[in-house]
Formats: sequence, C-alpha cells, structure tokens
Amino acid sequence: LPAHSTPRGPAMCCKRWSLRQGRCRHRGVWGLAAVLAAHCRGHAVAASVWAADGHGEAIFGWSEAWRSGDLRTPATVVHFDSHADMAMPRPLNASASSLELAARTEINDFVTAAVALGIVDRVVWVRPEWAIEHEHGHFRYALALDPAVGAFVSDAPFAMGLQRSPEVVGALPGARHFELEVIPFSQESLDVLASQLQPQSFILDVDLDTFATENHGCRNLRRDANLTVAEIQRVVACACEQGLSDAEWDAYACGDRQASGWPLRAELLARAGALSKGAVEDSLALLCGQPVRYSSEADVEVGVNMLVSWVQRLQGAGTLPGVVTVAESTDGYLPPQYLDRLRPVAGKLADALGVGPPTWVPCTRCVALSIVNDLEVPIEVFWVGDKEDGPAEGGLTEGRAPPVLVASLAPGAREQMDSFSGHAFDFRADAEGAQPQFRRGLVHFGAQRQELRLSALLEATPQHPSEL
Repeated sequence: LPAHSTPRGPAMCCKRWSLRQGRCRHRGVWGLAAVLAAHCRGHAVAASVWAADGHGEAIFGWSEAWRSGDLRTPATVVHFDSHADMAMPRPLNASASSLELAARTEINDFVTAAVALGIVDRVVWVRPEWAIEHEHGHFRYALALDPAVGAFVSDAPFAMGLQRSPEVVGALPGARHFELEVIPFSQESLDVLASQLQPQSFILDVDLDTFATENHGCRNLRRDANLTVAEIQRVVACACEQGLSDAEWDAYACGDRQASGWPLRAELLARAGALSKGAVEDSLALLCGQPVRYSSEADVEVGVNMLVSWVQRLQGAGTLPGVVTVAESTDGYLPPQYLDRLRPVAGKLADALGVGPPTWVPCTRCVALSIVNDLEVPIEVFWVGDKEDGPAEGGLTEGRAPPVLVASLAPGAREQMDSFSGHAFDFRADAEGAQPQFRRGLVHFGAQRQELRLSALLEATPQHPSEL
C-alpha cells in the first residue's frame, strides 16, 4: 500500500482505525487499498452489498451509502439479528469518514450510533424466537449526548446504567427521537413489513447469528471444559430456563434435581482441567445473559430461504434497499459449525437484488495477538473493552459491560487470538496461598502481529484496582 493510505504511513489521512470485538479476516490487499485510497481522495466507495465479520463494521457501509446519496436519510434499518445491538455509543463526529465512524463503534452499539448521526430514525428488529432483550411491539425512544456525564443517554432499556426518563432525555440539546418496532422472524411479519418500505429509504442488515447463536459462556465451556453442543444445551436448560439458584446448583443435580440427575457444577469442574473454579463460575455467569440456539440444518435452511425469497419479492416490486450489510459474527456469537453453511448468504442476497458480488469491509485495526504465560502460576485473561474506557477504579464504570473471560493459561502456555488495536485485557494470577494479582495489558497501534508476555507485564505495570 502507498504510505499515505496505511496505518504506518507518515502522512496518514485516516487517523482512526476500526475497533470491534470480533475475528479479523483480510480478503485481499488491493480491496483494502481501494477503500483507503478513495477515502483519502474524499470519494465514497460504491457498493450495494457489504460483508464483514464484526457486525459493528456495518456502519461503514451505511455511511458510504449515506454520503453517496444511495440511501435516503433518515432511513429505516431492517435488522435481522439475535441481538438488538443498541447499547449507548461513544460520542461521534458526523464529519468523520466512514472508517473513522467504524473506529468509534462496537458490535453492540452501531445501530444507536446511526441514530445519533441522523442516518436512521426507525429500527425494525426482526427478532428470532430465542432472542431475549426486548418484547415484540412498537415503541418510541430517544437518545442524546448528556454533557454532564460526557456520554449518550436514552430512555430505551438497552441503555443499561445510562438509562434516563423520557423527560430528561427529551430535554437535552440535540436529542434524537426514533421508533423501534420488534417483529418476529416469520413470513407473515415480513410480508407486512414489505408493504411499509420505500425504495432506497431502508437498510437491510443481516447478522448470520439470526439463524443460530451462542454466547461467550457457551464458547468458553465448549473450548475449555470440552462440553459438546448437547451438553451445553443441557446446561442452558438447567441454569437459565429453570432459573436454578447458586445454592441449588450446589445442593441438587441438574435437570430433574434428583440424585440420579446431572451434578452440574461438580461435573464442569471435573471436566475443566486446568480451568479454575473461578473461570468456570465466570463462564456460567455469562451463559444466561445472551441467547443460545443451536438450530437444526433444516431450520437454518428454512430461515435462509425465507430471507432470500423475501428479498427477491422486494426486488420484483422495485423496493430496493439503499444498502445491504451482512455480518458473520464468528467470535463467540455464530457457532463455528454453521459458518460454511451460512457464509454464502451475502452472495445470495446480492444475486436476489441483481447487483454485483459483496465487498468485504476492511479491518484496518485487526491484530493477531499472542499471549504467553511465562510465569509459574496459572493466568486468567479477561477482555475489558477499549483502552478509552480506562481502568475500573473500585467497580464497573457506569453503563459498562462486565469483563469477558477469553482464556485460561497454564504455566508455559500460549494463546493465539484475534484482537484489535486499543483493546484492553486484564490478567489475574492466582498463586497458591497468596492474594490474586491483577495487571492490565493493551494491544498497541501499529503492528498487525503482537505478543504479550506476562513476565514483562508483571514487571512493567503496577497492580491496579480491578473489577474482577
């Protein structure tokens, strides 16, 4: 790449780079060069269908269509997903480039980021039956930047610790009001929706985890405790659907709560090997907060066919979207066994609309990260977000999600993972007979391959208060 269009170039025209929690998959240097060169010349990149891994990348394609005039705004986003993706975004600058906007959004807040920018004023969430965040229906919400806290606040339930009353949000300067319609993923609902859409006035946004999904708790139990899909489903049925309390987990067996049943906690601890009891507990705590669905092959086929045939009918009626985005969400959301079957969906949608093949959204801040435990004690690794969130001082910051356990490393072990420049990790070392020690490590900007050695981190950084 020419120096002016790369992250390392001395005259870098685009100074912020894409950040999300997801897997990086480069699809060719020349495609990336074209995107960056167009931005440095001040031109939009023409594409009708964009594909990415991390779902937060979708706002890149939306911004491109907005700037080129292909999308009439404020628009409706038709959001096929197992998650709402409507947490509160960071403060945004509408004059920023599409790459810069993508650098400021995450997988769970890009929809509300588009609302804050005025790109979107109506969200239609096509919600599969296993999603758990919001009931069906039609709702009106608002969000606004609150100068008192330096963050966006909203009356929507997705705002978590940043939720305020409608009166408070509406009184803030620049408040954006938007509609949320939550509908089931069914043929009847899609037929009604089609009659409400106007050409080039809506975004078609699809996350492949619409068809099957898991969460980081499932991923950790599958990877670290070697549980099968059937066993994870049994754990979810016991821990989440039956609402088994901590005390009951210790006193009863899972499922029928009889001695002949499955002793859940003891079984998991026995299967976990080097995984500590705390790591097992952390994985179980993540299990019920987000949806889990391991769909049958037949159910996946029915869902995909329903989506594609609906888009074909839209095309036949001349009701074309302004832009289409498709996300693979492979890091902890789409179970890996479904990827090969679902990856062609973006191409099928492009064919249904009669446009060219999908363009892969470049990930310019992806880092292949190697974490090396060269200490004599086991280490647990937690993803805690972006370094801009800062270290937690005596507890979680307002509106911030809890840390996510991503690895447990025995002495001498190495963990390879896909990460992003600017991401922060907390490391917990549990030496026998001693208080746990905590250190925070950052993924730096620049090199696309980086290594974090725990011994160097232990010597270079002081222990800090941690939420872990």
